Amino acid sequence: MNVEVSIASNQEIIRKSDKIVLAGVEHFKKAISNLEKLDLISVLNNEVIEKSKPILGMCLGMHLIGEKNEEGPVE
Repeated sequence: MNVEVSIASNQEIIRKSDKIVLAGVEHFKKAISNLEKLDLISVLNNEVIEKSKPILGMCLGMHLIGEKNEEGPVE
């Protein structure tokens, strides 16, 4: 397919990307906590909501796009 793929927990790599795939397995609250610890929520919101960058949420990644989940709300 000749595409470059990066696994990123770095804001600058996320900003430079053309598209975002947000994948994940595990518990919703733990995943949100990890995104907060890495300071990625604001950059993801900016890139996806403000700049309309395409995002594909896979499995838990789809749940993370929302504001709450059956496992618990974002606090």
